[in-house]
Amino acid sequence: MKNLLLFIAIVCTCTTNSWATHTDPTDPKKDSKKENKKEVELETSKTTGLTIRYHYYPNMRVYYDLSENLYHFWQNGQWTIAEELPAEYGGYSLFKNEKIQIIDYDGDNPETMISVHTKKFPYNSRGRIQRPEENMLGNDTVRL
Repeated sequence: MKNLLLFIAIVCTCTTNSWATHTDPTDPKKDSKKENKKEVELETSKTTGLTIRYHYYPNMRVYYDLSENLYHFWQNGQWTIAEELPAEYGGYSLFKNEKIQIIDYDGDNPETMISVHTKKFPYNSRGRIQRPEENMLGNDTVRL
């Protein structure tokens, strides 16, 4: 009998907790995407004084916005911004290939700098990217 009462008490507690934490999906004050976004503390470049907001992937010619968690990429003849890369980028590994922190731009449209970054950081199929020391991750940064 005690086991049955204990079981009922646990079920009631779990049910009450799930009702208390349930959010109304129609509530305009709640935006699930904002809740899921992580607050990122952006670093500042020692060399340029600009916020390091983007990583550039030379193998794909893609930018990743650290503050907005969005990719900027070329698709169907125009620059596109999305939370995920499309399927045609699926053959590339974002984590195995080199990424470069962009220290010379912190605006909203990094694609305007693609010609500069393509020349400055040419893609080498062997994965070795020649780049200035200050563009390597972790170098040339100051925490604010």
